[in-house]
Amino acid sequence: MEDYYGPMDREPIVPIGQIGASTNPFQHQTEALKARIFHGANRVEFSFFGKEKANKEQPAPESFGKREREDMRTLAEYNKVLTSTHATVGVNGLSGFNQGNFSEDIRKSNVDELKRAIDFASEASTGGAVVFHTGEAPRSMVSRWKKNSDEPQFQKHPHEAEEEEHYLVDPVTQQMVARIKENEKVAFPIFKLDENGNTVYMKNEKGEIVKDDLTGEPIPEYEVKDGNIQTQVSSFKQFRQEQEKKLLDSGKEPSDEDRKDIIKEFFRRQKMKDIIYFMGQSKGFEKHYTEGLKDREKIIKSLKFYRDLKEKVPEEDWWKYQQQVSPSIRNLHFIPNDISDPVEYLEDALKANEKDIGYGREIALSGRRQAKEMLDMIDRSMIAEDYAHQKATESMTDAAMYALEKTEARARAGDKLIENNPLYISPESWQPEMYGGHPDELKMLVQDARVRFAGELKRVRGFSEKQAQATANKHIKATIDIGHLNTWRRFFVKKETETQEQYDKRFKNWVLDKTKDLANNDIVGHVHLSDNYGFHDEHLTIGDGNAPVKEFIEILKKVGVDDFIVEGGSFNPMTALPDSWAYLGSPVYSLFRPGITGQTWSDGILQDGFHQSYFGSTEPPRYIIGEYAPSEDYKGAPFYTGVPLE
Repeated sequence: MEDYYGPMDREPIVPIGQIGASTNPFQHQTEALKARIFHGANRVEFSFFGKEKANKEQPAPESFGKREREDMRTLAEYNKVLTSTHATVGVNGLSGFNQGNFSEDIRKSNVDELKRAIDFASEASTGGAVVFHTGEAPRSMVSRWKKNSDEPQFQKHPHEAEEEEHYLVDPVTQQMVARIKENEKVAFPIFKLDENGNTVYMKNEKGEIVKDDLTGEPIPEYEVKDGNIQTQVSSFKQFRQEQEKKLLDSGKEPSDEDRKDIIKEFFRRQKMKDIIYFMGQSKGFEKHYTEGLKDREKIIKSLKFYRDLKEKVPEEDWWKYQQQVSPSIRNLHFIPNDISDPVEYLEDALKANEKDIGYGREIALSGRRQAKEMLDMIDRSMIAEDYAHQKATESMTDAAMYALEKTEARARAGDKLIENNPLYISPESWQPEMYGGHPDELKMLVQDARVRFAGELKRVRGFSEKQAQATANKHIKATIDIGHLNTWRRFFVKKETETQEQYDKRFKNWVLDKTKDLANNDIVGHVHLSDNYGFHDEHLTIGDGNAPVKEFIEILKKVGVDDFIVEGGSFNPMTALPDSWAYLGSPVYSLFRPGITGQTWSDGILQDGFHQSYFGSTEPPRYIIGEYAPSEDYKGAPFYTGVPLE
């Protein structure tokens, strides 16, 4: 719909031409696009629910071939409509996280889904955003984004402060190796301390500190009482507070990196008991192994003695000799008195000894190997969200390069639309419970992906620093969704002393402050508009929930963002866009029909006036859309040409 204002009209918050709508994801996208054009949208976003091998109920970008994509592009061009693309909502994040662990196969599959959408966008859309949801790893809330150490901004539930979970992942196996809870307790041995409070370490006969042969670290002496090693039970919270106090006592305010190091150190101490067990097992069987080797030498020596003797004694007299062997000689050679043939006995003993040596050797090696592997795993383990961030930005770099290559290919083919409106990947924060859902995390993902992508452009393409940065900024921009931001209300901590009005105002200020931060740091390229009551992303029409939509839009307008998409939900797919125009002050009116329609957006005698318009019905539109129609199809009765729509 073209922007049109009469002399009596008030200016809307956002011109109609900048407010578009998403398509019905369960419909053929050509028909879905046509329906949105008939609604009067100047901007339309293709949307998909299908993933991998799709079906007609949930199509994917690849469900539509070249001819259908050409139809979509032609339809958009003919009607002067800008189109963008939303990759399947079946993909949440590009880190490869799935069902509690990470997977390179899953990461590759999710990146491929985004590339499918980019490929579709290059042929079917007019360029711009290719949106995908974040959701990179689980993480806690309560210890993050605090204004001070005693006042959390968000919490998953009222007891999260006592039960907060911290996740660690092994980057080699990609398995989640720890989920440390604040109230989780571990028994630690108590180290012996000298008169100055310093740890006492074991020393050898030369007075040198003994070091562990596996870790290379000094071996502390344990506090022993009544022959028992003394232990103390400590929760992670107690351990964390002790470590933070040490930092504060040294004059250092604990940083985020310090807190991550504390988590890893607790994990190390937690797992050291397993390492000690494996090493104890190993050393016990190593002793068994070395003693078996000594016994083997004695058995072989004895066996040689009796074999030599047996060769010298005539066979018919051998039985007489066995009876005459004195007990002292038998004991010397490990021969029990009731054994009639020492050679046979020693041969059997040698076989048994070989089995014992082999068993001891394997158990000793296995214990040492398990201890070494666990120690290596502890040393390389990462905070899960750090690992997810690394993998997600790596994936975003790959996808951004694909968007650049597709843009360049279309430009070489003479596609001016894509050349003038380059394709860019557009991460959209979604679930508050997952890393990437917070606006600060979205900002970091975009900024770090741009840095990584710029580095690749310099390495692969030989771009200058300035050229690489400009290209990265052009092909990676965030989508910000006011509805998604508003769902953080559910976790926003209410102060005991504040009224509901004060609480609502404080949350509203948080939403707008975060919007300003993203907007002012050149993060945002695309915007989704929907509403809810702060619990779930229900896609109400804007103005029907409690999200601060108008203020949100004003902030983005000031930095030049002009790409807004209304996302209808299950119950308002036909009315979300016109109702959004109405909410934002659009000067569009229904043709008044006495007894049937009202005169304005909201007036109605029998039914709302505007909703008697052409929304997929078989009769021509009953509303005025301005001086110019968006397409020739619209120039039917009751418009100026008088030619019927059909």
